[in-house]
Amino acid sequence: MENTHFDVIILGGGAAGLTAGIYLSRAKMKTLIINEGTAGGQMVLTHEIANYPGVESTGGYMLGSTMKKQATTFGAKIFNNTKIESLDLTSDIKTIELARKGKFTSDSFIIATGGRSRPLNVPSEDKLKGRGISYCATCDGDFFQDKEIIVVGGGNSALEEAVSLTKYASKVTVIHQFDHFQALEHYIDEAKANEKIEFIMESEIE
Repeated sequence: MENTHFDVIILGGGAAGLTAGIYLSRAKMKTLIINEGTAGGQMVLTHEIANYPGVESTGGYMLGSTMKKQATTFGAKIFNNTKIESLDLTSDIKTIELARKGKFTSDSFIIATGGRSRPLNVPSEDKLKGRGISYCATCDGDFFQDKEIIVVGGGNSALEEAVSLTKYASKVTVIHQFDHFQALEHYIDEAKANEKIEFIMESEIE
């Protein structure tokens, strides 16, 4: 029978959760990482990461896969695409129950659940997810080959995704609710230099 007690259970398999898992498992702590999605979290949605210390440039999916491999090589156990049914952190021994996997306990518990994509909350958005509306250019960009695409937002993610989408789209229009960008200058300059990208700012929106 599988031993269901761990020294540490980590909730979240993004950059923070995997990093904790690497350190703990390398220190010979029995470690379980529980993730509701894909290992790597939101970094797997990033087509290029160029500000990770010690790495000049890499894809988000590749970096997530490398971190996952490091954690498992040191002995960490990882459950991906797992639904949590209940969680009790009130006792000295922490308890979590997972759908189709049962209950697991630990002496310590780390919450590293990160963030998630923010919806626009516009009519029919839920109905059109995966049918024209996407939150991941890296995942879905090739579905829009030679089509015109709209990117909503003006931060780092929006402009970075807009640039990556020009590999597939005939034209990318960035719509932003303010009259200035919140992104770093590097991302702004890169987007403005791309001939396939057009911008619509607040003053131009009726």
